[in-house]
Amino acid sequence: MTIARLEGRALLETAGPDARSFINGLVTHDILNLQSGQAVWAGLLSPQGKALFDFIVFGTNEDKLLIEAEATRLPDLMRRFNMYKLKAEVTLSLKPQLAIYAGWEEAAIEGAVADPRLPAMGWRFIGQAQKAVTGSMHDYTHHRFSLGVPEGSADIGIDNLLWLETNADKLNGVSFTKGCYVGQENTARMFHRDKVRKRLMAVRLPEIENQSSLIMSGSREAGSLHSQCLDIGLALLRQDYLDAPLEIAGKTISIIKQSWLDV
Repeated sequence: MTIARLEGRALLETAGPDARSFINGLVTHDILNLQSGQAVWAGLLSPQGKALFDFIVFGTNEDKLLIEAEATRLPDLMRRFNMYKLKAEVTLSLKPQLAIYAGWEEAAIEGAVADPRLPAMGWRFIGQAQKAVTGSMHDYTHHRFSLGVPEGSADIGIDNLLWLETNADKLNGVSFTKGCYVGQENTARMFHRDKVRKRLMAVRLPEIENQSSLIMSGSREAGSLHSQCLDIGLALLRQDYLDAPLEIAGKTISIIKQSWLDV
């Protein structure tokens, strides 16, 4: 079993009688009936449907939610939520005393929650910073990249990618039945009209000296590399080039095909 503490992740707690309805009206997934032991992956979007933040929301037995996001951007997420709060009875507080762990390859430890994006991702555990670990954040990132799962602004950017370009429709990151949320109109239109023309995909990378992110197919631009961990990267690729030869900095790259992506 590999267990890693996710030092780059942190928690925001929302509490109060309006906590669930308030968050539910803003984010891409339905969290009204989220129970303890359950989690969803969701995003907070711009009105145009572009991803501003992505996060995992954990249910509790109370009128509370725990939101896990990248630590450096959590204060910005808190401020963004406060912009929408108005008269809602909800309090937002950071939880720096709690640590987040991820595990994969074996059964989950007691109290862990299944990663909501993909079964192969494993599980999440929230607790005090004293769990024994067998892996690192780097190991977790490589595992995640090998499955083609994006997370955080290094992969997704800020107000850059449309939510469905992150594969949110394939990774349980959006509800198409919950009703309105910020950016819902464009997101639903893309889905129902099958207009997702670019997607983040895992690619196998060669050693490259030139740090260019541009991915080419012959003389045509096919996409761009967003992030990299050792020999694997996440690239935004045009879907009409998936069967074409691809290069970065003049060297061949290959797509790591994912059965869950179904493209």
